[in-house]
Amino acid sequence: MGFISFVLANVILWLVGKTTYQQKATKFVINGLAVILFVVVVAGSIFLKTPLSFELDGILGIAVITLVFLFTTYLYIRAFKHQMPWTIIYVVMAIDAAIGIFSRLPVIGKMITDPVIPKSKLLWIVIPGCIIAALIGGFGTYYWLSKHDNE
Repeated sequence: MGFISFVLANVILWLVGKTTYQQKATKFVINGLAVILFVVVVAGSIFLKTPLSFELDGILGIAVITLVFLFTTYLYIRAFKHQMPWTIIYVVMAIDAAIGIFSRLPVIGKMITDPVIPKSKLLWIVIPGCIIAALIGGFGTYYWLSKHDNE
């Protein structure tokens, strides 16, 4: 689901770039399809369980996370040149990298991975929180792009 989410995020950004100067009806339909695809992927990642997994614990996990993060930092700086949509993805990846590294540290990892709230109740906090964060990020990005559209 992570790989599918990554591909979907890139497709959505590509669609946004292609529909920027199109008619409102076309833009609305394409953006609506992108939102539906996003909701399907998020719902799929919550409700579908697969046996496919692998774990990189300890130093190996920290090294892989660090290498991938350094590579994405290089891409963000060199290839994408601090462009706005990529900044949002970069910030999310930085947060994910920090959580991944901290969860592999002996003392801090125990605090991060042991739930304080049962998972059944935590979903009722996390899902609305994610929706609110997505709305804030989406409207914030829309505001920033509309404000800087004339540049």
